[in-house]
Amino acid sequence: MTTVSSRGLGYHVVTDQDIAGFPPALAAVSQTRRKKVVVTGCYDWFHSGHVRFFEEVSELGELYVVVGSDANLALLKGDGHPLFPQDERRYMVQSVRM
Repeated sequence: MTTVSSRGLGYHVVTDQDIAGFPPALAAVSQTRRKKVVVTGCYDWFHSGHVRFFEEVSELGELYVVVGSDANLALLKGDGHPLFPQDERRYMVQSVRM
């Protein structure tokens, strides 16, 4: 695993060898040998910028999107959040086909 810092943000480049066999379900779902790209977010007020982001990162490989849980959003953003429940946010993200 390679750790990089850019513009004050850290990220890790994880190789196929690093994740061999984990998680087992992911290996069964993947139909390609493309790199797997995982992005996370709140997607609480889903907008065209999110869709554009998905378009751009899907060019790097097979895209997997992780939607933050209601509890996590409440912790990160405070009172009044999330604006939409996690099932609705996940539905919106899944409606985008990249």
